[in-house]
Amino acid sequence: YLNTHVGSVVGSLTPFLGSAAAKGLILAPEPTILAAYVFAWQFQHFYGICWTYKKDYDAAGFKMITEFDKTAKRTTGEVFLSIMMQMGSVVAMYKYDMINAITFGALAVPFAFSFKHLYEFSKNPTKSRMVKKSAYTQFLMILLGIIVHKYGSNR
Repeated sequence: YLNTHVGSVVGSLTPFLGSAAAKGLILAPEPTILAAYVFAWQFQHFYGICWTYKKDYDAAGFKMITEFDKTAKRTTGEVFLSIMMQMGSVVAMYKYDMINAITFGALAVPFAFSFKHLYEFSKNPTKSRMVKKSAYTQFLMILLGIIVHKYGSNR
């Protein structure tokens, strides 16, 4: 099941590549913060997919976390930690002026729903679809918040 961990590292490199292409900088606060968020986000997103399509992954012979974590307790713990890491990244985004106070405050709603859906999933792993959907909502709000903050303000 470590494929998700490896994939999360690889997937989180894209902000560094974009920063290098756009600004010539690799290790700046903004791409590092965004990479940390993307890394953490992928666990909530992909574990939701793993549990939603568990039978398909099993039939294809892929060794996913669902094979080793029959009760979803480990998955729940890892997703909980990933949501906490995502929230820490959002605090850093606000501190480094990547998002404004409105976006920062508004993100409390999708994060609250993420915890709600994770709790429901912990009681019944067939509720995995909402875990991944709440991840999409957070991600979309953050990206829109970054874009609006950067291009929508009078700077």
